[in-house]
Amino acid sequence: MARFPLFSAAIVAAVVLALPPLAGNAGAQLRWHPCGDTAQSGRCGTLSVQEDRAKPLGRRIDVALAVLPATGTARTDDPLLILLGGPGDSPLGKAAALARQFADINVDRDVILVDQRGTGRSSPLACFFGSDDDLQSYMNEFLPLSGVRECLRTLRREAALGRYRTRDFIADLEELRVALGVARWNLHGVSYGTRVALQYMARHPDRVRSAILMAPVPPELVMPVSFGEDADRALRMLAADCRADSACAAAFPRFADEADSVARRLERAPAAARVSHPVTGAPVRLIVTRGTFGEVMRAAMYTPQGARSLPLMMHEAYDGDYTAVAAAALRRQRGMARAGWAGLYLAVTCIEDVARADTADAFARNRNTILGDARARQHIGACEGWPAQPDGNEWPASHRATPPTLVVVGENDPATPPRWAELTMKHLVNGRLVLVPQGGHGFAGMEGGGGDCLQQLQVAFVETANPASLDTACVSSMRRLPFVTKR
Repeated sequence: MARFPLFSAAIVAAVVLALPPLAGNAGAQLRWHPCGDTAQSGRCGTLSVQEDRAKPLGRRIDVALAVLPATGTARTDDPLLILLGGPGDSPLGKAAALARQFADINVDRDVILVDQRGTGRSSPLACFFGSDDDLQSYMNEFLPLSGVRECLRTLRREAALGRYRTRDFIADLEELRVALGVARWNLHGVSYGTRVALQYMARHPDRVRSAILMAPVPPELVMPVSFGEDADRALRMLAADCRADSACAAAFPRFADEADSVARRLERAPAAARVSHPVTGAPVRLIVTRGTFGEVMRAAMYTPQGARSLPLMMHEAYDGDYTAVAAAALRRQRGMARAGWAGLYLAVTCIEDVARADTADAFARNRNTILGDARARQHIGACEGWPAQPDGNEWPASHRATPPTLVVVGENDPATPPRWAELTMKHLVNGRLVLVPQGGHGFAGMEGGGGDCLQQLQVAFVETANPASLDTACVSSMRRLPFVTKR
């Protein structure tokens, strides 16, 4: 994750064209403004909402949004709402990339981007950790407890941290739908964004025409309890793929054993590596811990692109060269530490996940995995002092959502593997599950499928809102790009 920038007027002006007048009565709560230079005709907006809806005279916060108007001549009245993951990812910070990603759907219908309350431009609960003057400060912990405590003290002076739950965001979205005059919209959720979509469908089924859930997070998934087990499964599958590939098998015949050996070695003592400073380019010595190593392993398997390079990275570490591991850890953890996402991440997950978790069980289930228990301990420890009432994730286990839904999951996903997608299907009345061979939490680094198979599939589904009619044959021929066996 790159640092969430201030909403770039130049970026959004490049992708948002002239907006037609919107139906509905936006009132004084929805304010429109140009996205860029005043010579540009694009508009973005903010919706003023109550931070705590139980206190109608209390603090109001702004939820930022942008509408990418349909580029074709035949415009439908059911837009596509984008719900990203995290929690903490900012659609507005990725407006240009999302405009390209959804260009085909954007021909016939508007695409709506909304920064969830607490992130991006929507009254962010910004927490920043580490310093470029001390790169090691990015390496030691995923959620440094001292930094979390300091941020918590700052945020609680102004924000009602218990009112940044998924259900609060859903209420924001419903107010926005009414303000825009949209009768029904289509939902596109990724990872945590699927939790939002599922709960929105539970509360407002008549307001959803269709939903696409990529890497779904069903109500049964409690972060971070299953992280280690799910990462282990992905590693085993990747090792099997390596053994079945002649080039990978020849170069790394003991990939899984080497990864396990490196983990045990780092458990005994951290290792050092030299990398280039991301700003100055000067060589810097960094220490790689067992916890950092586990995060690198898991993060690399998020996409097929990262997974295809993992056997080589592990082999180098096994031979004592931790350069690639340290560089990967620095890129990831520096980017996340500078992104400001952690405030919302904790406000949501401490209430909706950690409050439901059995702490001892979480530590035990992660301890002997490739990820180790450092992430679970940091996450659970970071929730001390944050609101912890377990009432944010309110989808009852017996509920079944009625809107037509397409569920897509990667076979090798280390975060939300197929077992979670299968549980998701039990909550859907009209759903279809598509399993992508060798896919991860995302799908960058794949080939085959006759062009952009998943893109075509999503376009067809949004067009028809009929999961049964989809031709998914192209998915079966998708594969990870060849393993990287040398630098």
